[in-house]
Amino acid sequence: MPEPDFFELLKALENDKVEYVVIGGIALLINGGAVLTADIDLCIAFERENLNHLAAALNQFQPRLRNGTPVLLDEHAFGGEFVTYFTNVGVIQIINRIQGYSHFQQLAEDSQVMTLKGIPIHVASLKALEKMKTGTGRARDQLHLDIIKSLRTIRGD
Repeated sequence: MPEPDFFELLKALENDKVEYVVIGGIALLINGGAVLTADIDLCIAFERENLNHLAAALNQFQPRLRNGTPVLLDEHAFGGEFVTYFTNVGVIQIINRIQGYSHFQQLAEDSQVMTLKGIPIHVASLKALEKMKTGTGRARDQLHLDIIKSLRTIRGD
């Protein structure tokens, strides 16, 4: 498995004009949380044009299925609740159903653009992350909720 290089992925998403929001562990890390994660979770606008842009961006990184089979992505490759692709920039999960949000636009409104290494990154806010992780019942999410609450207290959110 190659060393993850999510900045290359995020640069490609911007260059290909993909509407997305980074969520999950990477979003918490970007927001200042000291967490480890091995993949990047993205929520995307589920519109045909955006799906084509996403496919073009991801195809640059030789996407593969879990069993190693190479795939050429198109607009139909992102259905279901979530889908995972293994690429030469790391593991990418596209998540279509987000706890606490009924559609992408709501999440996009609770996100922010942060510039890292010169790349504008659309990332879920701490408030959005808290909303997504509340009530999941997963131990990892409870740990993340504790970190989110601490960061929000420090920042006066």
